[in-house]
Amino acid sequence: SSNVHLAIMNPHAQSWEFQLGEVDPSTPNAIKAVTVQSILEESGLKRIDYLKMDIEGGETQLFSHPDRDWIDNIDCMAIEIHGADAEAALENALKGSDFIKSRKAEKFVFTRPVGAAIKERELSPKKF
Repeated sequence: SSNVHLAIMNPHAQSWEFQLGEVDPSTPNAIKAVTVQSILEESGLKRIDYLKMDIEGGETQLFSHPDRDWIDNIDCMAIEIHGADAEAALENALKGSDFIKSRKAEKFVFTRPVGAAIKERELSPKKF
């Protein structure tokens, strides 16, 4: 939703249990986090062919944020979902889109129908 700095809030946990939280940029070991939209803008790219996300519980915040126009510029997404709230936020964010969903455990893959990505490149991005 915005470019912020993050840090591991539970550094003594096992690596797969780490939780991130927003911190002041001067915090030791702070990591700059960026939005998908800023990646598109800074790279000059108009589309992302394949986006893989494993943001350890940040899915609810990402997909609940009202600024989701970047999704129109993604052709395929692979996302590891953590919890029912995250799954509901993702489903709501993609409601009405042309993504085809497949799932195995907590991993979701969303692809556009064959040819849709090519059409999307020729047209303006559509709204959900």
